[in-house]
Amino acid sequence: MIGEKLYRRLTEKGLLVTSEDGVQITVSPATLLTDKDRDQIRLNKAELLDFLRSDSKGAGQITLVGKSDKPAHKQGELARFMLGQEEIIATRYIPTQGQVYGGQFALDCETEVVTEHDVPRLALVSVSDGQTHYLVHPDNLGAFVLAHTDLPVVFHNAAFDFWVVHEHLVRHKQRKAAAVWMNLLRRRRLYDTMLLDMLVRLAEGTDNRPDIPPRNLGVVAGEYRTTLERQIKKLNRKYPGLFKLDAAGKLKRTAKTGVPGKSNKALDDYLLQAVKGITAKTGEEIDVPRTSHGQVAKGFTDWESLRGDHPFLQQWFEYEKTAKLCQFFSNATEGERTGEVQAVAAGFQRSQLRRARGTGGELTRQLCPKNL
Repeated sequence: MIGEKLYRRLTEKGLLVTSEDGVQITVSPATLLTDKDRDQIRLNKAELLDFLRSDSKGAGQITLVGKSDKPAHKQGELARFMLGQEEIIATRYIPTQGQVYGGQFALDCETEVVTEHDVPRLALVSVSDGQTHYLVHPDNLGAFVLAHTDLPVVFHNAAFDFWVVHEHLVRHKQRKAAAVWMNLLRRRRLYDTMLLDMLVRLAEGTDNRPDIPPRNLGVVAGEYRTTLERQIKKLNRKYPGLFKLDAAGKLKRTAKTGVPGKSNKALDDYLLQAVKGITAKTGEEIDVPRTSHGQVAKGFTDWESLRGDHPFLQQWFEYEKTAKLCQFFSNATEGERTGEVQAVAAGFQRSQLRRARGTGGELTRQLCPKNL
């Protein structure tokens, strides 16, 4: 019992406690250890080792979910999970790292189960700029906020996540960090993809309900992915060669987004054919939009005036628009966003962690606090 209690106390502080050989104990990051922690580990080393050995998975280790069940032992690494075919690795943010992002980043809060309209207690914060992913322990959240004082922050349901962070900072008397966080709101540095999705549906008239309801990120990404795949099949069938193929004759998709690569030469040919078709139909000579280097332009604004005059231009525009929205809302490959995604983070009570939003799992209802 002594070993288990000590392990729980250490991991609740966000420390990763492991023993690879059953003899030596590794605690990281060591900079967070107090003198009392070190004394307790030395005095109760045998009991702590017994507890670590008793866990068949190796208590405190992180399990790679998806393609392998090997534990992760890399320094600083907290969790791995599979997002489509891409392996995502998240590391724990340490205050001594200071500022880790130079531009906008996304932030999501994991909380205790929401039962009323009150702001729930924070369990974990995850942040990402699309390339680098961090898990932020609640004790380190103030330092993270102070290190990123004026960067744009992206949420999916800002009305929930923003106030969870604010309430946590206020509750723990981190007044300077709370002021910085509130200043992001005043300076309009917050962005919400949930609201953006609602505005897109409103502008396009795709949702005729009087009150357009918000949707979780999994639903949004899944819808755009389904639409994108339908457009890809249509373009590939009607305009062969537009998309690159692999040796097996299948679409050659990028590893990160799952979108097939386009052949610039084929795209140029189809754009030139579209111009010829418009000229033949209208009798009007059309100047081909070109770049400053004389190449056929491929930007939307260059072809906007001709979009409705030829079937290829119309379908190409619709595809590119959907591809950008799909890339914005989801980087899952080949529609696998709905697959199971689990990130097991050592040091946080699993009972407090909700299922990852937008992964097809059962969602914890997130409510805007009544008093805000």
